Amino acid sequence: MEVLAKENTMKVMMESRNSEPLCIKEVSQNCDHCRAKRLGEVVCSYSNPMICPYFNIDHDEYHRYCLPMVMGGRVGVVFSFIAPRKQWDVRRKQMILIRQYLDESAPVLNSLRLLTLLKQQALKDPLTHCYNRRFLDDFIKQYEPLAKRNDSQVSLLMLDLDYFKLINDEFGHQAGDKILQDVVTIIRAQIRESDLIVRYGGEEFLVILLDIKEISGGMVAEKIRSAIEDYHFQFSDGLIVRKTVSIGVADFPGNTPSMYQAIKFADVALYEAKEAGRNRVVSFEARMWQECDDAMESTWGQRGQGAESAPPLLSTQACSEQLEFLKYKPKKQD
Repeated sequence: MEVLAKENTMKVMMESRNSEPLCIKEVSQNCDHCRAKRLGEVVCSYSNPMICPYFNIDHDEYHRYCLPMVMGGRVGVVFSFIAPRKQWDVRRKQMILIRQYLDESAPVLNSLRLLTLLKQQALKDPLTHCYNRRFLDDFIKQYEPLAKRNDSQVSLLMLDLDYFKLINDEFGHQAGDKILQDVVTIIRAQIRESDLIVRYGGEEFLVILLDIKEISGGMVAEKIRSAIEDYHFQFSDGLIVRKTVSIGVADFPGNTPSMYQAIKFADVALYEAKEAGRNRVVSFEARMWQECDDAMESTWGQRGQGAESAPPLLSTQACSEQLEFLKYKPKKQD
């Protein structure tokens, strides 16, 4: 049984007995009831059948033997065995070998656990617990070929909170952090567990809707936009504010056979939503990319270079900045 420290519960990972659980349900709900976990010592019913009142066995027929595995100074797993009384002499010798094996393997397993934890921390944003850009790169490399092979449809939603900088300027960064956390909670409530949320920038999030079939990404985006608009963000001092969000939507492979390109398209659609007045959902159209490309070529021409010498368009952010430069407007507000 694995000890879930944060929830203070225990979870059965593998059980060979299919009839009834080895421990009564109170143990799974509160792991402090488990004597082996609480003391970090072996618990055996051979000398005292009532040593643990949570054993769910017939003591006239069986002995119970619980081995805690201590990893990193705490019990991480409890191995529990049942042996018929008639076989106890043989089983007890086996338990000694099993205990030696667990004691020697515990440091190795703890190192692997720490490595897994560090990897998870490296791939997640510490504030919102969303995935980060580093995860996104690894995910696309693995998922894109699989999606093409299975003919899967994916929608990418680029979200940006409207005028978020005003929150930080007026109420402080702690208030801004609280809003970001609440926004992620709202988004999670509108999507499936299999969908992904990536913190793409400061107040910018990328939602990846995997294997879209019956509904469109635009419909989900509208649900998210409406939920955020209706939500009352409350700070610790009781102050309540309202926020809105702009969302750009692009489809893979509907708009492009490249997921990276689809993300850029979603960002272009997001810029269109900002330009159209914010607090809205805009789905990508091919003309948006052409207008962006034309704007870049025009800008390079104004700087005394021919269109043929312009560099390839790699950054949607750069495209947005060039569009704003041509319109003699300040850079879009956060």
